[in-house]
Amino acid sequence: MGLTSLFDIGKSALMTSQAALSATANNVANVNTPGYSRQSVKLGSLPPQLVGGEWIGRGVNIVAIERNYDSFIDTQINNETSSKGMYDAKSSVLSQVEDIFNESEYGLSGAMQDFFNSWNEVAANPEGRAQRIALLESSGALGSRFQSMNTRLLDLQQNINRELPVVVSEVNEIIASISKLNLQVTVTNGAPDTLDQRDRLINSLAEYVPLNRFEDNIGRVTIIVEGKNIVEPVGYNTLSVQAGTDGMYDVVMSGTGEPVNLQGSSGGILKGMIDLRDVDLQGYRDQLDTLAYNLAEQVNAEHSIGYGLNGATGQPFFSPLTTITGAAGSLTVAFSDPNLVAASSDQNELPGNNVRAQAISDLQGQKTLAALGYDTFSNYYRGLVSEVGTDVAFASRELSASESVLFQLETRRDEFAGVSLDEEAVNLVRFQRSYEAAARIIRVTEDMFDTIMNM
Repeated sequence: MGLTSLFDIGKSALMTSQAALSATANNVANVNTPGYSRQSVKLGSLPPQLVGGEWIGRGVNIVAIERNYDSFIDTQINNETSSKGMYDAKSSVLSQVEDIFNESEYGLSGAMQDFFNSWNEVAANPEGRAQRIALLESSGALGSRFQSMNTRLLDLQQNINRELPVVVSEVNEIIASISKLNLQVTVTNGAPDTLDQRDRLINSLAEYVPLNRFEDNIGRVTIIVEGKNIVEPVGYNTLSVQAGTDGMYDVVMSGTGEPVNLQGSSGGILKGMIDLRDVDLQGYRDQLDTLAYNLAEQVNAEHSIGYGLNGATGQPFFSPLTTITGAAGSLTVAFSDPNLVAASSDQNELPGNNVRAQAISDLQGQKTLAALGYDTFSNYYRGLVSEVGTDVAFASRELSASESVLFQLETRRDEFAGVSLDEEAVNLVRFQRSYEAAARIIRVTEDMFDTIMNM
């Protein structure tokens, strides 16, 4: 083993120390980079050389530059990110729903109370024109309140529906970027910085849709969303929207049109939007329709067998509703003539008979909706308001819980993969000393060469 071998050993030590210093400097430079994983240089000794019957080392080389990465923590972060995305989407919209059902003096409860109070006033003075006019006004206000609430809920549904194509487009941009990085992973043989960039994008995708990821033996990732391959080792598939007969968009696979069942998924912004549109908001509208339909039907049943001041009978009070669906948006008074208010039960007892007016007034306290699990119209509506409040509180609570869990998971990830400036400072000194020692080896070898040359 000659002096040139000493040069080679010194050179290898010099180069590896320089690489370790570069990795440490890169860690320090990226201390505030989101999603950056601390990198470490893994060193290994070169194969020894047999000299005089003994194995002599030949120096050191770089085995790999590794990033500190825990796939289990990363999977947990992705899952919790999906949950946070879903409840974030829900919480922001449900807070607007809560405003719609805000029970101020102008709320639906007050309008129903005014409606039945007006009938009670008519019962107290069945021949009074002023009472009849007041009844028609309060009835019109009640119908307007139903229509307004229904319209505002429908507007929220349509706003979500209009946003869906935009959100799907954002998802597709992320999918394309992940696929591009998949190619770079192949070209760079899994460079740590490239893997970090890809993981950050995968986490961004997880905010929109829940996903499963799998890596092959060369680091290329496959991403599956609800059983559909979105990103593959080579290439990718995108999502698109497809309008149904009602104009509401469904999320499908581009090209094939195969539905993606996001409503049944475990989280993500898209699931939150679809649940809000098709389940929550539609559910509130359905309950308003049920209330409006039953109110109109029972009032009409009593009113149509009564007699107005002009002796007319068979007149419904509210315009007849053919189905429950859409009832809240269609509730209107069937006439404007106060004389048509059928307060009397007997044509021969006009104008003083008040039996029908009192019967309609009494509907307020009767268990007319017992079959639906509620006692009265008011209790049914209070149940709906309570449901909205519960949904808002649940979404807010789950959002806070997801944020808390996500914070804990990211803290654990940072403890394992994050950059510690104190540790990197120690490494800088350590690798600097190694570099200086390697340079010393080369200088000593040069001196030995000079000695031989001067002999």
